[in-house]
Amino acid sequence: MNRKTVAIPEGHRQAAFRLSVLNGIASLVVIYGLIVLAVWPTLAGIGTVILAKTWFLDRMVWLFEDMADDNSLYRSWVC
Repeated sequence: MNRKTVAIPEGHRQAAFRLSVLNGIASLVVIYGLIVLAVWPTLAGIGTVILAKTWFLDRMVWLFEDMADDNSLYRSWVC
């Protein structure tokens, strides 16, 4: 939320974008599976959505840890 004043490293920004795209595509697969009432596309899409979101959250923790090393405000959030 503070990326205008504190820059996000490029690698983290690209990873977040790619995972968001993967999540969007998997969501479309889920929607398709629900529309045609097909079990396997729906389950594969749901599994991919869960995997992509979990991976995204992992990247956000990694980003916070990297940012806390360089920024005293973020470092102060950790006890």
